[in-house]
Amino acid sequence: MIRPLSILSLLLLAAPAAAGELRATIANVKPHGGTVMAGLYASPDTYTRDERTAGVQLAPLAGTVTAVFAGLAPGRYALAVFQDADGDGRLSTNLVGIPTEAYGFANNPAAAFGKPGFDAVAVTVGDGVAETAVALTP
Repeated sequence: MIRPLSILSLLLLAAPAAAGELRATIANVKPHGGTVMAGLYASPDTYTRDERTAGVQLAPLAGTVTAVFAGLAPGRYALAVFQDADGDGRLSTNLVGIPTEAYGFANNPAAAFGKPGFDAVAVTVGDGVAETAVALTP
């Protein structure tokens, strides 16, 4: 005999976990100026250590592109973006550490001396669609 409680338990196990989506509209992209790289970080620690939770590469076919991160657990995520003009897969800098490629962050905070903190670039994702905008440096 199947008990109602057993059926409920099976249904709960089979139910998908809540998942959200983050859509980032990235402006000031130089068409054909190198792949746009967007990295998502799930915590201040992973952001500090530059350990991406997810990443996407976008073709720079227009001045504005959209990065989509689907299937995210609800929480806060930092988003950093750059346009890889030299194709080496990383943000290039000069001898004193100033970026030589276009870059930007969610919420468009000022980044005068180093990258801004996690809280400044964090976006809250729930079980629906969250949106943010990033303007790459010229």
